Amino acid sequence: FSFLAEGLEVKLTYDKRKPRYLVTLEAAKVRLPGALTHRVEVTAALEANRVSLERVRAFMGESVAEFTGTLEDFRHPKIDGQVRASVLLRDIEMSPVRQGFGVVSGTLHYSAERGFSIDGRVEGEQLAYGSKEFKLSRGRISSGFHLTTSLLRLSGLTVETPLGDWAGEAAMREWRGFELNGEATRVDLDALQAAFLDRPYAWSGTVRGPLSLQGELTEAGLRNGLAEAELSIEPKDGEIPVNGQLDLV
Repeated sequence: FSFLAEGLEVKLTYDKRKPRYLVTLEAAKVRLPGALTHRVEVTAALEANRVSLERVRAFMGESVAEFTGTLEDFRHPKIDGQVRASVLLRDIEMSPVRQGFGVVSGTLHYSAERGFSIDGRVEGEQLAYGSKEFKLSRGRISSGFHLTTSLLRLSGLTVETPLGDWAGEAAMREWRGFELNGEATRVDLDALQAAFLDRPYAWSGTVRGPLSLQGELTEAGLRNGLAEAELSIEPKDGEIPVNGQLDLV
């Protein structure tokens, strides 16, 4: 684990009662693995072989993350604590989804043996993704998550969009490759055609059933996409109501 700090200002005040040093730190920029935070503020207490991190705040654009916890054992450092963040996705350069905002809360752990991880919960609103193949907007997600520097795993995930709703599990590796396995609980056939077809058919229906997706999300669009589904189609009011079964690979 390494980082680079620029514009660093540190103030130390000795506390005779403990004894310990009270530390305030500000950095104009801190480069962390996979991200660049524009400003960091730290309030901490430095003790023998231990740092109590009373508040660490990191700013990226209009996004703010806050951490409280401890760092133990300087020779073999271990960090444990709680993290909360309010994030605008346009501030996260490595995220393929650049529109929308989210709120994150969880427990952070770091050690040389196990590396970095956060386990918690994420809520996202007004999410949007666009490519040459399709566009998706006004998305909402709610999920538990496990995050490392190279893996994001979502459990108990629910996704709500104008196209329909989906629930299941998901994973993203290296912020590109993704897998989703779950069930479409309400997908509007009219909206689905409009998203993918230049000339939609005059079919009306609601789609439900197991639906799995995988591929790579890039700035140029979706690559190596693969979908598997066993969907039932129920008719609804429209120009040509349809029903039946759709198996897709």
